[in-house]
Amino acid sequence: MDFKQFQAYVQEFSAKHGWHQKPVDTRLCFLMTEVGELTQAVLQWDQQPGPEQRQAVGQEIFDVIWNAVDVANRMGLDITECFHDKMAINASRQWSD
Repeated sequence: MDFKQFQAYVQEFSAKHGWHQKPVDTRLCFLMTEVGELTQAVLQWDQQPGPEQRQAVGQEIFDVIWNAVDVANRMGLDITECFHDKMAINASRQWSD
């Protein structure tokens, strides 16, 4: 699945469950909740690395990406275009150490 397909999947899944009717700021709050859960999962993995903790981190990363894409969908943003635009900016950016 490429990113365009994933973005379409998120849009369809959100519509199917009626989540597309919630305000974008509500979805942003869900995104922040998932970032917190990702933080917890990484900290748990850091304390006790193992396959279960690693899987939990992967699932939380998915949730973060899913919610970020849902925010983009609500704002009419094409994630692939956003990636290309930002990659072009980063290519010419001066990075500090």
